[in-house]
Amino acid sequence: MSKGEHTKPGGKRRVAKIGALMAGASGVIALGAIGMTQVGSSAFNATVSPASPLAVSAATISLTTGTTDTLSGATVSNMIPQDYTEQVVNLKNAGSANFGSITLGAYVCSATTATCTPSSTTTGNALITSATTSSGSNEGLTITVQSCPAAWTPSGTTAPITYTCSSTASTVLAKEPLANITGSNTPATLTLPATGSALASGGESYLMFTLALGSGAPNTDQGLADNTAFNFTATSGTPGAVA
Repeated sequence: MSKGEHTKPGGKRRVAKIGALMAGASGVIALGAIGMTQVGSSAFNATVSPASPLAVSAATISLTTGTTDTLSGATVSNMIPQDYTEQVVNLKNAGSANFGSITLGAYVCSATTATCTPSSTTTGNALITSATTSSGSNEGLTITVQSCPAAWTPSGTTAPITYTCSSTASTVLAKEPLANITGSNTPATLTLPATGSALASGGESYLMFTLALGSGAPNTDQGLADNTAFNFTATSGTPGAVA
C-alpha cells in the first residue's frame, strides 16, 4: 500500500486529496488577508448635537425724528445782523443698537425748485456762503445746537417763538458758520452724552437750533435768501464682544 492510502473496513480505499486540502487552507488565509485590508475610514466615531440651536441676529440701525419738528418747513423773513431764530427737533434711536456718533450736515436747495443738492454754492443761497469764521468780520448765517434732557418749552403760540429748557441744557454744537457743514463740507459731530440721548437704543434727544445772522454780515447780504435742508447721520458703535 502506498503512502497516503489506507483501507476502510469493507475493503474500499479512501484517497486523501492533500493538494485540495492545502488549496482550501490557502484560500482561508487569502480571505483573512482581504478582511484586514482598510478601505476608507474604519475609525470609531460618535456624534452629538446641542440641545438647542445658537441664535444670531444682526442689529437694526434706525434714526428718526420725533413728534416735535419745527426745523422742517419753517420760514424766517427779514433778518438783520444779530437777528436769530430758534427751532426744535427731536431725534429718536428707533433701532436695536447704540450709535457711536450722530453728525449734522446741510444741503442747500434751489429757491425755485426746492431741490436739495450737495453743493454750498447753489444760485440764490449766497447768504450761507458769505460766512468765513464764527468770529470773523464777514459772518453770514451761523448755527448753534443745544440739547435739553426733556422737551423744550415754547414761549407761546405766536411767532416769533423762543424756547427754554426746564432742566440744564448743554451745547452739542458750538456756534459756527452754517457754510462749514453745508454741501460737500464735513458734517459736524453732535457731542451728545452716551446715556440719556439718541445715542442709546430707544433714547431720544431734544434739540434746539439757533440760526443767527452774524453781526458782521456785509451790506451785500441784503435781500439774499437760503433754503436749507438738514440731515442727521448715525453710525453704529465700536464693534466687540456681544451677548
